Amino acid sequence: MNVSDTTKEKPVNQKELLSFLGIGKTTLNKLKKNDSIPYFKAGKRILYQPTEVLNALKSKSL
Repeated sequence: MNVSDTTKEKPVNQKELLSFLGIGKTTLNKLKKNDSIPYFKAGKRILYQPTEVLNALKSKSL
């Protein structure tokens, strides 16, 4: 059985996501506030799945 790459993908923190997307903190905060991107909390940390974030952004821009 093949497991897709997204299930193996490591969640990233804000700093890593900002670098991955090439955006600033203000833009990321607006995206979160508008529920434009998915994220989850692990304790006090907010984490993101980069592929899910990209897919969400692509679907919003269509």
